[in-house]
Amino acid sequence: MYRAYPRVQLPALSDAIPPLFRYNTILHRCYTSRDRQKRYADKRRKPLEFQVGDRVLLKVSPWKGVILFGKQGKLNPRYIGPFEILKRIGPVAYQLNLPAELEGVHNVFYISNL
Repeated sequence: MYRAYPRVQLPALSDAIPPLFRYNTILHRCYTSRDRQKRYADKRRKPLEFQVGDRVLLKVSPWKGVILFGKQGKLNPRYIGPFEILKRIGPVAYQLNLPAELEGVHNVFYISNL
């Protein structure tokens, strides 16, 4: 009883090789597709850059639940402003001159919110 070893059929190595080739092919195609999508997106991308004194609109969506801007729902404005740029903080951050009604909001914004 204890000396008998069970007969187990192990899969052969040749059975495991085709799925590995398929996996590598799929992985290579995913990388190729990702690179093609990146090239296409980079070709159409325009770098945003503003100067001090420019007037910009401010995207409202981060504060929809915090501050009410007039209408409700889908009639709510997408952007408010224009506001003047006071200072460029870094390559992608700007300080804006906000009115008194927005004094609870920090006045430095990332470029994608402008």
